[in-house]
Amino acid sequence: SYSLGKLADWLGTRSPHAHRALADCEMLTGVWRLALAGLSTIDPAVLNTILKLQSRYYFDESEWIERVLEASGSKANAFSLKALRRLQTSDEAKEAKLDAFEQRLKYENKQKLHSYFEEIAAHEAAFERRASQEQMSAAVYQTFEGAQCMVAEAPTGVGKSLAYLMPSVLLAKENDITVGIATKTNALADQLISSEIPRLQKRLEKLGKPEANFSFAAVKGYENYFCMRKVDRLLRSKSEVPSALEHVLSWISQSPEGDLSRFSGNIFSARAELVANQAECTKRRCPFYAQQCYIHAARAKAKAADIVITNHSLLLRDSLSAAKVLPPIRYWIVDEAHSFEGETRRQTESVLMVM
Repeated sequence: SYSLGKLADWLGTRSPHAHRALADCEMLTGVWRLALAGLSTIDPAVLNTILKLQSRYYFDESEWIERVLEASGSKANAFSLKALRRLQTSDEAKEAKLDAFEQRLKYENKQKLHSYFEEIAAHEAAFERRASQEQMSAAVYQTFEGAQCMVAEAPTGVGKSLAYLMPSVLLAKENDITVGIATKTNALADQLISSEIPRLQKRLEKLGKPEANFSFAAVKGYENYFCMRKVDRLLRSKSEVPSALEHVLSWISQSPEGDLSRFSGNIFSARAELVANQAECTKRRCPFYAQQCYIHAARAKAKAADIVITNHSLLLRDSLSAAKVLPPIRYWIVDEAHSFEGETRRQTESVLMVM
């Protein structure tokens, strides 16, 4: 929500007398000043490029962008989307994880798994130990060790995310391999990435555990990322461009990893002009390939990550296709598995139709 109350809450300027005329004016003043301060942190070259879009259509922010540029006194250099992305990314290739099927694995963390739950409970008053959660966690680790399959039914309140994340992290770190987690939807994957995983990292860090620095990456389909080549082409175009382009450019300038689930603008009418598409991807012929490209950079990051998160659909498509998107992950947690059969049927039917 972009209501005044929500923005004031987020920025810490909310008044206890909200919805009174004077209090709302004070909140608006606080939000506005911080918004202008945020605007002033954007590269002047980006702001100038946004202003140039004004000649093609009108948008309300132009006057304030001009004021910020004038107040900063900064001289804007010529804008280059490729140069911007190069500053945000590193060309340093990260070493891919080992294939679990090509080495002898260690399974020495059974006792550590149990003790970590004890220590978290001892250090966090709000953390409630659940026997079922710890039993599930131990069973996941034991299933890894035996290279078996396990079906677990975890009722609401068990804390299944932590139950499978803890053994997955321990296995990945002690063997330098990747463990995969497939969720039913991208929304559930986003919840893991933005909430559950960072919370586990903080807990392990507070306990001083070596596993606290575990890395993770999300892999989604093409349609979940902006295409840099398309955006660059629109910026260079002399003809009419989508009215959302200035918001897209502003967001890209502040988003090294461009998962569209974090983009709050409206691109519905111009989605095909801005979003990546597998059929249109030129891969190595694209000037942004690979590190400056959102989707291919995400896939490169996944090859070196301890934990990789994707969705049922992409996991199945990757399993059925010769052109692999996911790294060679041998241990998978399939969350919300009651939906997996239906998704498997849909994916195999589409493959049979193509054949």
